[in-house]
Amino acid sequence: MANARAPGKPAFAANAAVRPLRTAKAGLPGARAFATGRSGLYAALGGDGPLAALDGDLHAPERLHTATIKAWPACAMLFTPLDATLALIEQHGIAADDVAAVDIEIFPHALKIAGVHWPTRPAEASFCLRYLVATLLLKGRIVIADTEAPDLNSPALLAVADRITVRTNDAFQRAFPNKRPSRVTLTLRDGRRVEAYRELRRGDPEDPFTWAALQLRLRTFAPALDDVQAESLIRWCERFLDPRLDDTPCAAAPALFGARE
Repeated sequence: MANARAPGKPAFAANAAVRPLRTAKAGLPGARAFATGRSGLYAALGGDGPLAALDGDLHAPERLHTATIKAWPACAMLFTPLDATLALIEQHGIAADDVAAVDIEIFPHALKIAGVHWPTRPAEASFCLRYLVATLLLKGRIVIADTEAPDLNSPALLAVADRITVRTNDAFQRAFPNKRPSRVTLTLRDGRRVEAYRELRRGDPEDPFTWAALQLRLRTFAPALDDVQAESLIRWCERFLDPRLDDTPCAAAPALFGARE
């Protein structure tokens, strides 16, 4: 009997990309100004950034390389403080028990979209900076389960979150949306203060992942993959990096994505 599993976020994202391509190929018409129209996505989300960024140079061949590859299973508005916190953990060998206080400065627009003070349900975990930073300090990483099935009443998590202050910096806002500045300052129990400042998110076009980092990201974001599946998927992706294979079929082996008995 096939092992039925609910599709994860990567599957939904892939479906969202493929479905409009198939409907367009079939000749089904769509909105002419889906993003920029009077009732389009920009208006629906209350956008206040540069509207031209949504419809400029759409046919440029390098457009794919302007995309950001998400480094965290959370709202992308909160990535730079998470990157900064991770850098401090790795540079100084910091654990949650070492930290007396956390001060986070961030551009105001981030909290317009992801300003949850503390989640009351799992869907809010990705939009709460205090929850995400507390989780990162406790575990040294954030995985899919931390935002899909969070333990919001964990005493250890709440104790770390109580030491975190989040505030906005109006000067940072002027760099948005080209940059997303944030500064994280940790006051340690031994009296030291360490800080990290980030303007770009890991995975932004200006700060892209290495191939090795992308492979690690795959294992973090798709924990259900076993070693054989992961290696097969990586080898399949590497085919796209070889220009000699441009004219060869690129369909994946059925066993790679198909249900297993």
